[in-house]
Amino acid sequence: MGRARPSASYRLLVDADAVGPAHTALLQAQQHQRHAHAMVGKGRTAAIRKADQAVAAAQAAFDACYEVIAFTALEPDAVEALMAEHPPTREELAKAAEARDEAQKRGDRDLPDWPDTADTYRPALLAACCDNGMSADDWTAFLKSNVSEGERADLWLHVVSVNARTRIADPLVIPKELTQMLSSLSNLTSAPGT
Repeated sequence: MGRARPSASYRLLVDADAVGPAHTALLQAQQHQRHAHAMVGKGRTAAIRKADQAVAAAQAAFDACYEVIAFTALEPDAVEALMAEHPPTREELAKAAEARDEAQKRGDRDLPDWPDTADTYRPALLAACCDNGMSADDWTAFLKSNVSEGERADLWLHVVSVNARTRIADPLVIPKELTQMLSSLSNLTSAPGT
């Protein structure tokens, strides 16, 4: 089967100072664009063209505040092999055991998970799935110094989700007659005095 491997993109904010003004300028340009499209009469075409150009420029300035990181899924065997190359270290297992013991002493029902891979697995998977030339060591340094905890979690979620091989089910279609019958039954059970 000639299906392409799944891919996903993540927009990483790279210019926090410019994003607010760029977003405001984009919203204003879009508002002017709506007004131009609502115009009637002479000059409408020129106003629409000018407004469309302003929106395109404002969108480009807003998009420049972000870097798009593209992830492409690995073959399932490659993911398994990568996991095998990065087993949890003794330190990670000891830290997890300590956290689980503390949680049990507190009476927590949800115990922390056991680590399934070393801390080196995440940067290795990011490097393997992202064709931007960054090595696992580059990703390690980048994740430690250039992103927030939320961005780190988002990046991880994206790279994991692109490698998750779940089939999206076809939408469920309920025949109209069944829907009407269920609605009638619902009305009977909610009738006063029942």
